[in-house]
Amino acid sequence: KNKKLILICLGLFILFFNLYFIFGFLVSKTKAFNEKNILFQSDCPLVIKVISTWYMHRAEIHPLYKLVISPAVFLAGNFIRSKIVTVLFVNSFFGSAGVVLAYIFFWLFSKNYLNSALLSIIFGLSMSQLFFGIVPNFPSLIICSLLTTYILFFVSLSKKRLFFLVWVLAGIFSIGLAVINFTQTLICFIVLIVTLSREKKTEFSNLSEIAGLIIIVFFLTASLAIIQTILVHFQGGLFFLPAIFDNFYRYAGFLIFHKPLLVMAALAKHFFMVNFVAPLPGTFVMSKALLPAVTFTTSWKYSIFGWMGLFLWLILLIGGIVKSFSFRQKIVPFFL
Repeated sequence: KNKKLILICLGLFILFFNLYFIFGFLVSKTKAFNEKNILFQSDCPLVIKVISTWYMHRAEIHPLYKLVISPAVFLAGNFIRSKIVTVLFVNSFFGSAGVVLAYIFFWLFSKNYLNSALLSIIFGLSMSQLFFGIVPNFPSLIICSLLTTYILFFVSLSKKRLFFLVWVLAGIFSIGLAVINFTQTLICFIVLIVTLSREKKTEFSNLSEIAGLIIIVFFLTASLAIIQTILVHFQGGLFFLPAIFDNFYRYAGFLIFHKPLLVMAALAKHFFMVNFVAPLPGTFVMSKALLPAVTFTTSWKYSIFGWMGLFLWLILLIGGIVKSFSFRQKIVPFFL
C-alpha cells in the first residue's frame, strides 16, 4: 500500500548492495581474504569456507547459521560460478538488507521518509556496518536478526499486541544466528510484557509468557540444530550441551566486583574507542602472512575524526535524554 516506502527501501537496497559488493570485490583482488586474522582479526578464509560449502564452524555459537544462509547461497550459486563472488554476493545481500531493516525501524518510529533515509544511510556507512558489508563475516546476517527484533518490539508496543508466535520466530532467528543475541530479544520481550500488563491494568501472566517463550525457542532451536548436524559437517558442539557452558565459563570474570573503576574505565575505552574510526589502526607483520595485519587493539589514540565522533555522540545522547521527557505522555514510549 505504501509505494513510497517500498521504493525507498528498494533504492537503499540497490545502493548499498552495489557499494558493499564493489568494494568487497576490490578488496578480494588484494588477496586479503586469503589471509587469516589480518583484517581486524577476521578469519576470512574460514568464513568463506562456511558460507560456500557444507562445512560449519563454531556451531555452538551460531547454531542455525548454515540452515538460514544455505538457501541464499544455493540460489546465488546457480547463477555465479566463482566461489568468492558468490560469497561476496550473499554477504552484500544481507549487509544491504540490514540497511533496509534499519530504514524500516527509523520510519516506524518517526514516519518521516527523509529523516529515516538519512539515518539509514548513516547506519549503512558506519564503519562497522561498512566493514562487515564488505568483508565476508557472520555479523552481516546477525545484524538483520537484531533489527528484526527491534522492529517487532516497536510494532508490538504500537499495536499493544503480543504477537507471541512472531516473537517465537524472532527468538529462533536471533539465537539461531548468535546464541548471545537471544538476550536482547528476551529483554525486549520482557519490557513488552510488563508494558502491556501495566497499560491494560490486568494481571498478565508475565512469568508464564516469558518462560513459554524461552522454552519454546530453545526446544525448536535445539531440534533444528540437531537436524543441521545431520545435513552438514561442523566443528564444535551443540549449543545446549553442558560442556559448551563449561567452555564459555572460562571466559567469564568477576573482576568488576573487585576493581569496578578499572573495569568501567576499560569498558568506556571499548565503547568509545574500539571501532574502526576513532583509533588510529595499528599494523604489524604476521608470520607466514603475505600482507601486513591491521587491528584496532594496538592503539587507544583518537584521531581528529574520533574526537569529532565522540563530541557528536555526546550531543546526541544529551539531546535524546532531554527529548525523551517530552514523550512521557505519548502512547508509544520513547526509547533511547
